[in-house]
Amino acid sequence: MNHRLTPSIAGLLVLALLFVLATGALAQSPDGAQMRFVHAIPQAPAVDIYTDGELTLQNLAYGQASGYINLPAGEHQLSVTAAGDSTPLWQQTVSPTAGAAITLVAAPSSPPAFLIYQDDISPLPLGKARFSAIHAIPTAPGVDITLADGRVALPGLTFGQPAGSLDLDTSFTYDFVVVPTGQTPTDAIVTPDPLAFTSGVSYALLVYGPADSPSSLLLAAPAAAEAAGGLVRLAHGVAGAPAVDIYLNDALFAPALEFGEMTEHIALPTGDYNVALKVAGSDQTVLDAPLTIAAGDALTAAALGAPDDVTLQVFPDSVTGMDAGMARLSLINGLPGDALLTATLDDGTLLATQLAFGAAGEAISIPASVQAITVTLAGGETTSTVTVPPQAFYGGVYYNLLLAGDSAEPRLFIRPTGVAQGIASAPGQAMMVSAETPEAAIVLPAVEPPPAQPTAQATAAPVVEQPIAQPVVNPGVNLQLRQYPNRNSLSLGLAPSDALLTVNGRAVAPGDDPASELDDDEDLIPEQTWLNVSYATPDGGTITAWVSAQFLSVSNSAGQRVRLADLPPIPFDQAGEAVNTAVTPPPIPVDRVVATVFNLDPGVNLNLRRIPSTDGEVLVRLPNDTVTEFLSVLSNGEWVFVRYSPPEGGSITGWASTVYMQYSLNGKPIDFEGMDEEGLLVIAEGTERGEVTANIAPVERPTVDPLRDAYIAEVALDPGSNLNLRRNANARSEVLAQIPTGTRLVVTGRSGDSEWLLVTYENIEGWIAARSDTAVFVRLSQNGKLVDITDIPLVVGEVEGEAPVFEEETPAPPEGTAEAPVAAPTEVVYLKVIAEVVAMTVDPGGNNDGLPVLTRGRIVILLYTDGVFSAIELPDDGARGWVPANALGPLDA
Repeated sequence: MNHRLTPSIAGLLVLALLFVLATGALAQSPDGAQMRFVHAIPQAPAVDIYTDGELTLQNLAYGQASGYINLPAGEHQLSVTAAGDSTPLWQQTVSPTAGAAITLVAAPSSPPAFLIYQDDISPLPLGKARFSAIHAIPTAPGVDITLADGRVALPGLTFGQPAGSLDLDTSFTYDFVVVPTGQTPTDAIVTPDPLAFTSGVSYALLVYGPADSPSSLLLAAPAAAEAAGGLVRLAHGVAGAPAVDIYLNDALFAPALEFGEMTEHIALPTGDYNVALKVAGSDQTVLDAPLTIAAGDALTAAALGAPDDVTLQVFPDSVTGMDAGMARLSLINGLPGDALLTATLDDGTLLATQLAFGAAGEAISIPASVQAITVTLAGGETTSTVTVPPQAFYGGVYYNLLLAGDSAEPRLFIRPTGVAQGIASAPGQAMMVSAETPEAAIVLPAVEPPPAQPTAQATAAPVVEQPIAQPVVNPGVNLQLRQYPNRNSLSLGLAPSDALLTVNGRAVAPGDDPASELDDDEDLIPEQTWLNVSYATPDGGTITAWVSAQFLSVSNSAGQRVRLADLPPIPFDQAGEAVNTAVTPPPIPVDRVVATVFNLDPGVNLNLRRIPSTDGEVLVRLPNDTVTEFLSVLSNGEWVFVRYSPPEGGSITGWASTVYMQYSLNGKPIDFEGMDEEGLLVIAEGTERGEVTANIAPVERPTVDPLRDAYIAEVALDPGSNLNLRRNANARSEVLAQIPTGTRLVVTGRSGDSEWLLVTYENIEGWIAARSDTAVFVRLSQNGKLVDITDIPLVVGEVEGEAPVFEEETPAPPEGTAEAPVAAPTEVVYLKVIAEVVAMTVDPGGNNDGLPVLTRGRIVILLYTDGVFSAIELPDDGARGWVPANALGPLDA
């Protein structure tokens, strides 16, 4: 009997809740691996998936999953296209280890990417199933998988992170619900149908879809064999009979099997078994029959006949010697009566001829293809012929076809088993049949659709114009791309100063959106705002990460400034990620020690040498945060031998100083002592020589850094402000250019009063104000260390302690004022206050802090405007501040 899990058997659940970390699974070959795919991107079209250029899957639709596909261990390139198209939507590298089984979930991101999960398909005893879960909604909070009575089964699932697993008793039905972490079943966001698990199967509940209307999909895969034995598939082929619980030796093996359903081929030890079929959820026995399993057997045991006359028919399945390019089909006639079954494929292949009830045709091998099936039933004087619509048959897959029902409404059920399916096993036409989808149920003469899945209608993803951003940093300075909106968060990589970034939105905490409190003419403070951006890396990958808005200039496709408050909100705890790029650390196989370059000064690279000596040939230079694979270390601990995989392909092995390397194992820091405890420390003899197996040009001799020993002035004004470059060291001198905040300038010298610096900006030499009595406008440094302005040499002709004397160059005020002897220089833009009253502020939209309050008609000098706020200077006293841009107008306004 199959029981529903209730509070009264809580003790049984406690014994079952033993969390097991996800591990690799037994693959088809001990040297190979297995992978399966899930499409979980809402509003995205069905996709084709290529592996190393070979078509692997066709027409995988939203909400569908594939079966496991065999592939060699090691690195493989995946390409995803819209179904029937040849243009990649994205590309990604995967590196499964030998014996691993992985699930790749196509999850929403910008750009889209596969999340990779290690599956646990290790052996299970009779009467046990394995249960885990996957969180695949990036914008949803963490969740718990709980029972309907509130007990937590799998706590704290977060997007993209692996979960534990439970080995559960198959004699119970489990009412699981998905709730936000820490909440109760009344807050459930997903309520799957009650789950009855088949023995020997590993299940994963996938939570996916839009955050406001999520769905679930149950993935299933047979566990590996525990000992020598065989494979058994059980089928319910009795039309009109209720669902049955199937027991093997009094252990519930397959609960609630409905008419037309077939289990996986499940591994069982050799021996004699008693098969009992009972009406689901009761002790009413429908059938008792013996079943013998010998070593190497693959069997389908099908309950056939009428409800009052059920028999168990056992058919051998020929799964040995299968080829990745050939599908194999076996047809069973489970239709009671005298009708004889003949079935033919489009290409003329006979699947069966004059097949009587209770008999199976010989297993037939065909090339991977999409073909219709013509079924002919001949009984007495009546013959009927019907063509079943085209079905996709993948190479390396064994298909059980069961004709069952009654003469008035026969049905053809198709159930695949992946045996030798490889990366090039897809048929030549689209129309994928997944090994993880329910079996096809085809009604003759009408066609009955497959059982419903939690799928959504796939439509083309809408094209949304996103803002773009340019870094506001000095040329040659890189921008940090962080995993979370925090300056102390992990850096996922660097974007150069000339990069173009796609802006996805801004960071928002739950229930706290500062933009909701702003007026239309106000905006968020850049220093307090983090933006989520995507950077297309030069090697074809993408980094989606967080950047402080103060370092970005955001505009639309027309070049118009975009208000930060108008950007869409994104949860602040959404992690950034790097996809298919060597700009950031590439994935390292499990139990491989990662050696990461660190501790270098800005602009300095680490030499990877052929031999462990400072005189050794330099093979490549590696910047900070470059990830390599640890191979060995000298016994004195001074040199480490590593492997570096450059983005252009190939690999480079060589020696690096241990001073500039830090190590981690599976994402956690580790030192040499820890490596030794894990059995991963390898002591090198020192005779190993670095080698280059990549098409890389020889390393050039480094050029002299032009900024070495130079005095650098970094403009340090409020965000959006500019510093005037003047012809002479005088606040009334002609303005030659306006220099944005953050710009770094080489300083030639200083004035005698130490208030002005001689610099060059965009090939224009001029003077900038270094400071005033109340403010400092620049930060001064030399070789990365702060210096005082008095450390900078005087300009020739300057006298220490004296202000420079120049011929008066004061720009004239506009005509119509009391003094107008000459016209103002063209570099100065005069405007007039057109508001009745406006207060100058120290920041855009900030506080007044004692700055002047201006009235209508006041003349000002425009320094900078972004269209929302304008930086101005008062001609009479030189006071500077910000006012709303709409408070100013031309002089004739």
